[in-house]
Amino acid sequence: MVLPKTFINGLARFGTLTVLARNSSFSFASYSPGEWPVVRSCIGADYVVEGSVRRQADSIVCAVNLVDAASASQLWGDRYQADYAGLSAIQQEIVEKIVGRLVVRMNNAGLQRASRQPVASLAAHELVLRGVALLRDPAQSELKQAAAFFEAAIVRDPAYGLAYTYLALSHVLNSEFGPSSDAVLTKARDLADRGIALSPDQATAHRIQSLVRLNMRDHEAAEHHLRIALELNPGDADCIEQMGHLLTMRGRPLDALAWLARAIRINPLHPHWYQYDRALALYMLGEYRTAAEALELATRPTPWIRTRLAACYAQFGDMQAARRQAALINADGSDFSPLDYARTGIPFENASDAEHLANGVSLALGDRSES
Repeated sequence: MVLPKTFINGLARFGTLTVLARNSSFSFASYSPGEWPVVRSCIGADYVVEGSVRRQADSIVCAVNLVDAASASQLWGDRYQADYAGLSAIQQEIVEKIVGRLVVRMNNAGLQRASRQPVASLAAHELVLRGVALLRDPAQSELKQAAAFFEAAIVRDPAYGLAYTYLALSHVLNSEFGPSSDAVLTKARDLADRGIALSPDQATAHRIQSLVRLNMRDHEAAEHHLRIALELNPGDADCIEQMGHLLTMRGRPLDALAWLARAIRINPLHPHWYQYDRALALYMLGEYRTAAEALELATRPTPWIRTRLAACYAQFGDMQAARRQAALINADGSDFSPLDYARTGIPFENASDAEHLANGVSLALGDRSES
């Protein structure tokens, strides 16, 4: 079995983690949990991953724990079992699942540590973690603060590519999932280019450039960058999820659902946008009720979410629910136009897909006309 080496290689592909070389980490393999603080002082590791792989009848069982090296306290643990047949595929599946979960837990642990420190004392990497946490917050009410964290990270370390990458993302998200101005997208593209130039081996840099290009309606460039991201880190759940979204935008929702399902399997604690993108793919396939169920998981009843929900309800005939959602779209006093959003707010490659969504919105709006 080569799982430990594969774990190390998989973790090393994530730009938010620094992973010690195999020889350095394996030299401490015989140390007991009580000695892990010594390991930390010797090689500077903040976290230790310990585990075991054993054969049980016709299955393999893999157990893994994430431990805080300073306190020797366990932060997370899990156990996996799979049929022994097809060992190579099983190894890949187990590594994918474990690496995805470990990255989430380690990033969260790093954020908790950084959140206890005053901003002035944070290093560039910790500032980026703080900013990313705000971007991943379902409320997304502090996007400007997130951008400020990324800008501060750039001041701390002007050569830190991921800071430019996430600053680009913060500009795109400020559009609230609607069309961004050409000026905003051009600035985001330039920032993303800078991130790639400084961190060309980071999948996240290409993933976010892909999202920027998608919002610019440059679908071929978006897929080009996302393919590079997946070559750099084929186990990154966010890259896998985004490929699902991109394929929906390119008119291939059935293919999209396979990618989205894989991303959710790798990262069951996925951020909110996984379900938004899954719901849109389901809508395009005519699975309106299932799409509505996915959207109902949203914790943020924004105008664009209510617009999509209203379209889903209308398409499967629940006009009472559709009209209720439609009536609430501008309940906060905004002047959001549901039909404009359906026709121009989502970067579909094919006009027929935009009209498919607009048809559902029109049904939900009923007799209320809207340009």
